Amino acid sequence: MSLRTLAAPLVVLGLLAGCGAPSSERSASAATSTPVAETAAEHCSPSLLGAGFQRDANYSGDLTSSQYSPMADVQAALLYDQYQSGYRTVLTALTTRTAPEVFASCVSMRFPDEQQATRFLSSYRDLRSQAGALAKSVDPGKVGSLTDLVAYQEQQQSFQAYGITDANQIELAGRSGSRLFIATVAGSAPTLDHARALAAAMVSA
Repeated sequence: MSLRTLAAPLVVLGLLAGCGAPSSERSASAATSTPVAETAAEHCSPSLLGAGFQRDANYSGDLTSSQYSPMADVQAALLYDQYQSGYRTVLTALTTRTAPEVFASCVSMRFPDEQQATRFLSSYRDLRSQAGALAKSVDPGKVGSLTDLVAYQEQQQSFQAYGITDANQIELAGRSGSRLFIATVAGSAPTLDHARALAAAMVSA
């Protein structure tokens, strides 16, 4: 979500009040351990999309919580759920910005255990519910072994790094144990099938 912002006010989750380890314990833990990035998103290939797509190395790579989203409410949820590591692959086909699909991304995220991955996915759903008509829930179907699948058809999305505004977007998210996978396809008429293909590539990694 770091390349775009939901075009509606998002609720502050309020998850930190009175919860979690003291800040000194978190700092000590962070200083003594460096989680390995979850790189399943590397398996998202331009070949899974239409002609002209290519990987954008400038925006692909290991994903910190602040790179995933600059929004304070998302940051709070990631901190509370002890987000460990992640990876993002960005795919673009910007020869014509009016094409049905011009942008796609794959995000793979790792949490300490299944409970915390599930909890963050719940926060993910809550944030989209706050967007009202701009983020319409659609049937995600089935994607491999992913559980807790959700999908959204979103409007008026912007990708500032690419000069894209008012794009339509399909975003699909699902969980496999302690891992969360999010596939995004955007343009004038993005398809859920392509989002499913990207998510399937990640979960099979």
